[in-house]
Amino acid sequence: MKPLMAPDEQLAQALREKVPYAERFTVYTVSGRGGMMATIAYSFVEVVGLMSVENGFLDPIALSVWVRDSYNDVELSERLETGCKAEPTLFGRMQVVRYLLQQRLAQCNELAVS
Repeated sequence: MKPLMAPDEQLAQALREKVPYAERFTVYTVSGRGGMMATIAYSFVEVVGLMSVENGFLDPIALSVWVRDSYNDVELSERLETGCKAEPTLFGRMQVVRYLLQQRLAQCNELAVS
C-alpha cells in the first residue's frame, strides 16, 4: 500500500485535538470473557490508541466519514474506503485501518517535532 501524503501543519494540529461530544467516535474491543465492549473516543489520537490492540475493531466506512467530516482529512478518508473495500475479511480491513491510522499519526507527530 502506498504511503499517505504528509498532512499540512493545520491538519496535523487538528488531528491531535479533541472533537466536540457530538462528534465522538466509537471503537469496539472483544474479549473472550466479556464479549464486546464499546469505548468512546474524542480524538483521532484516541482512536489510533484503541485500534493499536489486535482485538480492536470499528466500522471503517463510519471512520472514513468521521475523519472527513470532523477533521477534513479527505485523503485518509478516501484511502480508508478504497483500502477496506479491497479486503474481503474483517481482519484484513482492520489491518488496513491500523496501518493507515498509525501512518497518519506518525506524520502528524513528525510535524509537531520539527
